Amino acid sequence: MKSGLRRSLALALGLCTLTVGASAASVTFRDVPSSYWGYSHITKAASNGLVSGLGDGRYGPE
Repeated sequence: MKSGLRRSLALALGLCTLTVGASAASVTFRDVPSSYWGYSHITKAASNGLVSGLGDGRYGPE
């Protein structure tokens, strides 16, 4: 399994067990389209400061 997919799965599972409050702004990454299966989990985690991506506007999900 690719490490990016593994990271996305771990993030999705972590968010399912963690209750995070509402965020003020939604953070998006240019390499995570809204059609990607983990889009909502990744953007929610980024908006709440749990992840920051690669630093150049990308997350690297694959």
